[in-house]
Amino acid sequence: MAYQPLSNEYPDEKEDAHSTTPLAHFGSSLDDPDDLKQRIVTDKEADRGDSEDEDDLHESTATSAAAPGFRIARIILTLLIFVIVGCLIAGSVILIITSPTCPPQLTWWQRAVIYQIYPQSFQDSGVNLTGYGDLNGIRMRLDYLKKNLSVNAIWINPIYASPMVDNGYDVSDYYSINPLYGTMQDLDILLSALHDRSMKMILDFVPNHTSDKHAWFLSCVEQNISEYCGYYVWREPASDGGPPNNWLSVFGGSAWSYSNATQKYYLHQFYPEQPDLNYRNKDMKKEIEKVLKFWLDKGVDGFRVDAVPFLLEDSRFRDEARNPDFNGSNESDYNSLIHNYTNNVIGVHAVVQEWRKVVDCYSEPDEEKVFIGEVYSEVNTVMDYYGKKKVEFDFPFNFILIGIQEWDAVTVREAVNRWWNAMPQDAWPNWVLGNHDNPRIATRAGPELARALNMLLLTLPGTVTTYYGDEIGMTNLVDLPPDHDERDAERTPMQWDTTEYAGFSDDTPWVPLLANHTTVNVEVEIANNQSMLELFRRLVHLRRNNEALKYSRYIPLNTSDSVFAFKRDKEKADNVALVLINFDDVEVTEDLSVCPDVPKGRNFKVAISTKLSRTGSVDMTSITLEPYEGIVLTGD
Repeated sequence: MAYQPLSNEYPDEKEDAHSTTPLAHFGSSLDDPDDLKQRIVTDKEADRGDSEDEDDLHESTATSAAAPGFRIARIILTLLIFVIVGCLIAGSVILIITSPTCPPQLTWWQRAVIYQIYPQSFQDSGVNLTGYGDLNGIRMRLDYLKKNLSVNAIWINPIYASPMVDNGYDVSDYYSINPLYGTMQDLDILLSALHDRSMKMILDFVPNHTSDKHAWFLSCVEQNISEYCGYYVWREPASDGGPPNNWLSVFGGSAWSYSNATQKYYLHQFYPEQPDLNYRNKDMKKEIEKVLKFWLDKGVDGFRVDAVPFLLEDSRFRDEARNPDFNGSNESDYNSLIHNYTNNVIGVHAVVQEWRKVVDCYSEPDEEKVFIGEVYSEVNTVMDYYGKKKVEFDFPFNFILIGIQEWDAVTVREAVNRWWNAMPQDAWPNWVLGNHDNPRIATRAGPELARALNMLLLTLPGTVTTYYGDEIGMTNLVDLPPDHDERDAERTPMQWDTTEYAGFSDDTPWVPLLANHTTVNVEVEIANNQSMLELFRRLVHLRRNNEALKYSRYIPLNTSDSVFAFKRDKEKADNVALVLINFDDVEVTEDLSVCPDVPKGRNFKVAISTKLSRTGSVDMTSITLEPYEGIVLTGD
């Protein structure tokens, strides 16, 4: 609506009484003298009323002017209100700063001790092929894991249908269980039993390659279905009829094998029976996402993703350069090349991010799904898999301790600090001492130092993953039969008791038992209060119940070259834990008075020692450690 002048807003109303036209004010009343007189009288009375109101106003103003104290009081009151409000705000800030901080709300996997199970070596239930561990066998031993070790998650190596060329890492059907381990119903029962105990199941996910017996690969080579040929990486032969380039398999030899059916080469970065999938094919990528969804719908609690750096390769298939640090003579050795065109190629992170979206769709508060990556690479490259702009893995496995060959305090301190300092802000740490692809820690470091290293594993901040049998000090098999994969030396059956087959099976195991299985086993060590198992159990209990070890910082201490030591504490909190490990085979006395980060004037006591019999308070000026002894000191 357009604006109109005020005089036209109300057209039926008479003009204002102050109009310059007298007739407009009086109208026809001028014709009646009596009426005029009455109007004059009324106007005079109105004038007197106006005069009286004006006098009252002057009187009121004079009274206010005569009372300056009122204004002063009002000013003082206002200032007092400001002071009170300011004090309240300052007090609240001080209270927030000085009050104890609440512990962070950690997810189940951040609190977890994850127990890795190699299924064919853990427990034979006798239901399936005897001599091999199975799913029912795992279920039989859940109370050991829960009640004895306080483990709250298990990671199971591949249980999918497989010809077992690479012990299950050659998958022929992602939707079926290997009959060696049982049935899908057995898996469902195991998963339910885990959840009934508030435990979690992490599956091994193998997305880089399939078995050459997988239906996709067979549909290509036997039926020449182009759709499925596109699921794999194929190349025409080189001009001489040989492989397309010089790429090598991790297990040695060319990474290419020729197919007579297609008259092309297919890529396999592992065994020839493990053809690599083509992650530049959108249809294949959708199929892999369906696999993830299938198992998430089943109710599994997360995945460990195998061989992540190998997912993509150079799209131009260029030759890789020779490795100048390689001193061997075998040119088919995998380490003879620099794998810049087959490892960590641009695009791998995008693939992981897509999977992460799928997994996150199934996560709920207190029921988060964990996503872990296997990435054997240089430390800074591994850190990229936490994700930068987009989240990728909750954590990539930390193999920095697995790579140590010489165990001394300086080397271990540098390794731990290198990983810790390389982690992105807010990234969650994790620690691993052994797995199915590397010699056991008791073999690599010796049984005594292995006790101290288990202490290190369970007192560093972050998620812990331990390999089955390491809690009792199992070692590698020395006399491995020649028809076995050399890695089977660290995959021998779990040693439960002193019986002929160590309680693992009633029949000959698929790989020989260790000779020490009658002395190094669960039954014997549960009865021995100085055993490795007892140490492991008590360390897990301390880790779960000591506030400094649950939530706090890691601060390395400046100690001698014989001792690796660090402090765990919470900023502005009194609870402190000190961990000291002697890596020498002789007794060492460590001067703590020169360590600026060691709290002074505090009472510390032995929370646990690898010797287990050591107790009491500690003089914090110095401490003596026996050979290979580790100790945790706590102070309140």
